Amino acid sequence: MRRVKSLVLSVLWISFILWGIKYASESLRIKGYGGLLLESIIQDDTEFAQDYTDKRFLMIVPGMTDSQVLDIMGEPLSKWNLNDSLTRFSYSKSPSFNHYQIRQIHFKNRVVVKCHSQFYID
Repeated sequence: MRRVKSLVLSVLWISFILWGIKYASESLRIKGYGGLLLESIIQDDTEFAQDYTDKRFLMIVPGMTDSQVLDIMGEPLSKWNLNDSLTRFSYSKSPSFNHYQIRQIHFKNRVVVKCHSQFYID
């Protein structure tokens, strides 16, 4: 019984430390542990928008307008109008259509509904 308790406390402690590290690091907050692992073993050719930074990307939250996003992030590499009310700003791309780090902001009626980041494997 004592071993089980010790194991459970150890797992909780490690989880707490990993959670703390994740939210203290901009890179981890965007990429996650899986993204950092993939980035270390798979070569990507991500091209980011001129004014893009991880710090600016983390400033974007649901409820902001597209004008507020442009003030913070600058112009995206591309804008996609998915229909009359849905738009996506892409702040990254792969010039060679290969593995890359996706950075997108999704809007509904010109208001942020989602910030999407992912390590895309082609």
